[in-house]
Formats: sequence, structure tokens, C-alpha cells
Amino acid sequence: MKDMFKKYWWIIIILVVIIIVALLLYFKVFKNSFGKTTPCTENEISAVSEFDFSDQWINYLMMNQSIVPSDVLDCLKEHLGEYKIIKMNGQERLELTMEDFTKIKAIFKLHGYTPTILSEINNKKLSNRKLNKLIKENDKYLVDTKVYPKPEDGNKFLSFFELNEEEILDSALGVTLKSPKEVTVTNVTRAGLTRSIVLTNTSDKKVQIESAILNDNEWSKVDGYDKNLIINWDDQENGMVLIISNPKIILEPGESTVVRYNMSGDFSKDFSFINCYSFYINDGTNRELLASVVKTNVKPSEKNNKMYKIKGTIYDEETGLPIPFIDVQTSISNGKVTTDIHGHYEIEVPGILYEQSNNYARATVFVNTISVMQSNQSIVNDDYSEDSFIVESGKNIVLNFALKRKPEQYTYKITNNYDLSMQAYGFDTDSDIIAVTPFHTNYSEDYKYEKGMVRVFDKTGKLLFEKNIYGEDRTVDVSTGGKYVTAIVHSKTEADTVYVWDIRGNEVLSYKMNYKENENLIVKEYDNNPKFESSLYDAEISNDNTKLAIQSKNGHVQIIDIKTKEVIREFFMDSECSHKLLFSKDDKIIYTSSTAGTLTAIEISTGKVLWEKYIEMFIMDYILTDDSLITSTKATGTSYLISSDLKTGKTNWTLEVGMRCSKMSISKNGKTLFWGTDTGASNEGAMLINIETGSPLWGPVSGKQAGAFCNNDNYILTRSGGNLDMFTITGEHVYSANIAPDNNSMSWGVYISEDCKNIVTFAGGETNSRFKGVMYALERE
Repeated sequence: MKDMFKKYWWIIIILVVIIIVALLLYFKVFKNSFGKTTPCTENEISAVSEFDFSDQWINYLMMNQSIVPSDVLDCLKEHLGEYKIIKMNGQERLELTMEDFTKIKAIFKLHGYTPTILSEINNKKLSNRKLNKLIKENDKYLVDTKVYPKPEDGNKFLSFFELNEEEILDSALGVTLKSPKEVTVTNVTRAGLTRSIVLTNTSDKKVQIESAILNDNEWSKVDGYDKNLIINWDDQENGMVLIISNPKIILEPGESTVVRYNMSGDFSKDFSFINCYSFYINDGTNRELLASVVKTNVKPSEKNNKMYKIKGTIYDEETGLPIPFIDVQTSISNGKVTTDIHGHYEIEVPGILYEQSNNYARATVFVNTISVMQSNQSIVNDDYSEDSFIVESGKNIVLNFALKRKPEQYTYKITNNYDLSMQAYGFDTDSDIIAVTPFHTNYSEDYKYEKGMVRVFDKTGKLLFEKNIYGEDRTVDVSTGGKYVTAIVHSKTEADTVYVWDIRGNEVLSYKMNYKENENLIVKEYDNNPKFESSLYDAEISNDNTKLAIQSKNGHVQIIDIKTKEVIREFFMDSECSHKLLFSKDDKIIYTSSTAGTLTAIEISTGKVLWEKYIEMFIMDYILTDDSLITSTKATGTSYLISSDLKTGKTNWTLEVGMRCSKMSISKNGKTLFWGTDTGASNEGAMLINIETGSPLWGPVSGKQAGAFCNNDNYILTRSGGNLDMFTITGEHVYSANIAPDNNSMSWGVYISEDCKNIVTFAGGETNSRFKGVMYALERE
């Protein structure tokens, strides 16, 4: 015997190990799992009050009874009827009463089965290494910003120019108007339709472009004009809106300018329309008319969106097991799907190819979402957090997710509120100082004159001071360190005045911008020069708190010394001003944007133009990183988020966003950008974006208008109307609240303190007026 043991000792050890493992599995899976080996009684079933399985689980198990343990199945047949149980197997739809659901859940409970046990029995667990490797493969589906054209690509960057051959439609004094004469689109974005024309000075003279208004008799002489194809783009009742950019005022020989127009309306039906363009060209000696008609045929009836599949598996990040019965939905398809017992899902999305840009629409894949997408209520598994991923829709994709367990939830309470009388449109914050101004309301001029205020708050919502600006204004600036606040104060009879106050409301500066004639113009703007610029557009304080940059509506820019009011630098832009000015971090450069779509970097000390580029239309927001300038515009249809190199202006990347930007914010480490919109977009609402590459990382369903980072960029707070949501930087939801009713107000600001303790935000406050405004301050409990 001893010799036999010596000879076969390794076989004996293997057998012992197998027996021990078998016993452990028995006690772990069977002994600990099975609560009963005998059928349940009615009394036992009715006594169960807490259940482990959801309705989704029960539906799936009854339709797929091959995975139901035999002892449970026998018990179900006894208490629900063998015929009923057998009939449900393999059916697509079950007719179960609430009593049936309760009984089935109780029987599983009595037999000791839980969702985790059934998942372990039917699935293979992945190790952390294998799961991480699998999830890392998702990176190959990150949106590649190289597919989007850059401004440097010339006409390829302009809507339709790449796909439709342009032609010279008219010329005057050597200036050509070039555009595709007629285009047909079958896929119009939800945000709207975009087209462009290009004016080029091919002469050897400087020319000035002036707007020309022609009557119907004059237009009838222009090729392609059809009075029946004219649309009233100011028909707000029917949702028809036209936004058009202005051309450059002056074109030097060889220079070009873009006129871009964006239309929003009902593009669900087939129709055709024309846009008419007319300009006077003046070279100082002669003045000629340049006029043309461009036609667009909208034919959604010919739309042919091929369907593509997005599929994969949802895993538990902690256990490595698949998660059954988690809902999955996307931003561009109706309905939702639910993972099966193996955590698998498969959902179809249309491959929407936009003819305006020749790019596919993006789809955000939402997993276990906390909200409603396209009127389909999602059932949330409260044990897990959410996840999302942004992909392009024009291909089949395998996308896997690893869900984290639901993190600790934050709670906040409203500690203060303040009636602003009008919505808080203009917004800025620095060093826990928050300033707002009203804009974009429909109140009477008398009401605006009386109630229009700049208001300044601290992080607790305490009002530090308020000043009457006698009307509305889109901008306000809190200087670096929260030292000063500047805003434009209007007047019924005099020119606008820029004021600078300290944070106690003491006046530091008041300044009327001196009028200066634009010497570049061939045709002068005024016969009798006024003393001051009457309408100011923006005022911004330098980072060192010593200089103030001011722009008038007509493109006149002055940079003054706050202490002495001395004009340090002044110049004229190539068109009307577009929203705001921006100082470089070292205050050596001023960045300007015009309605002609140009972005310009000007050295303050010399007035030298360091670089200039065509960027798009009206810039809604732009933001500085250490080495780039990121812009987002008001354009609809085809609209781009663009990153430009600070030193050269060269485009780093472009990303089509399809709709105007409401607000952007940047994480303090400079790695992540929040981009938000206040309206429907062709691709997503809000996005978190990798600043280096421009690739969208993830997007929330809710909270799309504005965002603010806190806790060393570990969290982001988002807002949309009266709704607040907070996420970890990787997208796990930690807080949600509807703090106030809000009927789509355009109050875009949100502030959160670095320690995530204090929130200051704004909402309409009531549903019968989208233009009312209330400040809400919240504190973490």
C-alpha cells in the first residue's frame, strides 16, 4: 500500500482536490442557494414580502424556462398551473397578473435563488484584466475628429461645397459671388439647414461691400428668381427662422469673405425655396450691384437611411459577471432594448448621413439611464450607476460596458433665492463671485429700463450689490480673482457707458467710448460724427485687472488703462462684433470675433495682427486652454466646435455639433471640455470632450445647458432649466433635483464651489413666462 501511494501519490492528491472543490461548489451554489427541496405551500408563498427578482427578470425566465432550475419549475407548475407555465415558454409577450408576478418571485425566494446566483450559473466570469482589456477596445470607436473638415480646407469646410459643384453666379467690379446654384437634400438635421456663398475680390482694387435691398421688380431680372419660392423666415409661429452672417466690409485684392446662412423650420415635407443675395460693390470710383439666387430642394421623401447594429455585453465592473435586464437606448433611435440573461444587447440605429457636411450623425449609447429618451421610459437598476458612449452611426459596432456600483449620492438643500425680475442670460464667475445680467426677453422697453440690473452674488447666494443697467445686455465680466465686475449701462438719450465696480459695488470706472471714424471705409458710416459710440457690445477686464477692452456694435475696439482711462490700443474689425472679446492669459494678446466669421489674434502692444482665420458664424462662446483657443458658434445645421493653436491659429481639430452652443466650461487640469446647448442638436445635447483630440467621451441625457467642475475635476454639475444633475468625471450619476419650474428659460449659468459644497444657479421660477428669472443657492447636506 505504501509503495502504491508513493507510485500514485500525485493521482491521489488530484482526486482529493477535485472532491474538495466539488464539496465547496455544492455548499456554495447548491446548499446555500436552495432554500427548499420540496414544493412550497400557499402559506409560505403569501408570507414572502421582499423579493429579489424584478419584473424584467420574471418575464425573461418565464419565456426562457430552460434556465429555470427544475425544483422551481415544478413548484411554479403546481401553484400557477402546468398548462400556463408551459404556454409561456418561448412566447414573446406574457399575460401575467400582478398576483402571478408576486407568486413567481416568492417561489424563487423560497427556493433560495437570487439574480446573482442565476447569473453565476449561466455565465462565465471575466477577470479584471480581461474585462479591462475588453472595455479598452471601445476606444477604437471614439469619434475621430480627423473626418471633419477644417477651415484651412477652404470650400470643403463650407456646407454643400464639397458635394456640389460651385459656379460663379454673378460678378461686379471684379468681385465674384460663387455658390452651388441648386442643391437637393434628403437628410436635414434636426437643428436646421445650412448653406454658404463666397465673395472674392479678383480685382486689383480695394472694395467695400454694402448691403442692397431690391424690390420684386428688380429681383425679377435676376436669373432663377421665383416669387413663389420665397419663404417668410421670420414666421416665428411656424418655426421658420433665418440666421445670416455678414460679409467682411472691406476686401483687399485677392481676399474672400463668406456669407453663411442657417435656416430652422419644418423640413419634414418635400418643398423647394430660394435665397436671394444682393450687395453693392464700391471701389471708390464705381458702384455696381451684385445679386444672385440660390435654390434648395428639400426631399425627405427620398431619404434612405441604412440601419446599423450596435451590440455588446454589459458587465458588473466589480464581479466581472454580465448584468441581465439593464436597459440600453440611443440618442437617434426610438425605443430601447434590455440585456438578456447573458448581459447581451443589440439595438438598431439609422446611419444618418448629412449631405450638408458629408458626415454621419453620432449616436450616444445610454446604459441604465436615469431619464427619459424620446418618450420611452427607462427602467433603472438602482444597484448600478449609468454609463454612456458616443459613436458614429454609419457602421456596425460592438460596444461593451462595465458598470460601477451606484456611488454615494449627494443631497443639497435650497438655502437662498432671489427674484431677478428677468432671466439671467449674461453670466460670469471667478473666485466664488457670480455676476448676471438679463437679456433676450420680451418685456416692454419701460419694464426693461426699470428692472434691468446687473447683480453680483457670493457662493452662498448672498447679494453683494446690484446696479441698474437700464435695459438688457448679453455680457458681464467678473475679473480674475473676483476683484472687479464690469457691465454696460444703457441710456434712453445718451451713448452707452461701461462701468467697473469693486465687489462691494463701489464705482472704479465709468467710460464712454470715444467715436472714431473707420478710415478703412470707402463709404463713410456717418455724415456728422457723433462724440461717442452709441451702442456697445462687450466689455472685458484683463487678467491682471489693469486694462479694459471694449467693443462697439460696428466693430470699433478700444483697450484702455482702467486707472488713467488712456487708450492703449484701438482698431476696427472686418465686420460687426460677435459677442465677446478675450484676453490671453498673459494679457499680451486680444482675441476678437466678427459676424463675418473671422477670429483674429492681435498683439496689444503693437496692434499687429498675429493671425486671422475664418471660423464660422456668430461665436457664442470661446475658451482658452494653455495652448489652444476653442470656439463654438451660433450656427445651426452644420456647426463646428473648433480648437485653434494659440500661437499660429492653425486648426488642431474640428467637431461637428450641429447647433448653437449655450455654454462651455473647462476642467481645471485642462483635459476635459464641457459643451452644452440650450436646444435640440443634430447629434447630442451636452458632451464631455477630450480637449487634446476633440473626441466626445460621454454625454448625459439630462443637464445640457451648462456645466461646472469641482473637487479637483472629479465631479461635474450640469443644469438644464430648473434641473440639476451631478456626475463623476467618468459619468456616474450622484445627484439629481428639479429645483424650480422652468419653461425653457435661457438662463445658462451654473456655479459650484471647488469643494462641491455650494451651488448657485438660475431658473425661470414659473411656467407661464420663460423670461422670468430667479437665483437659487444650494448647500450640500
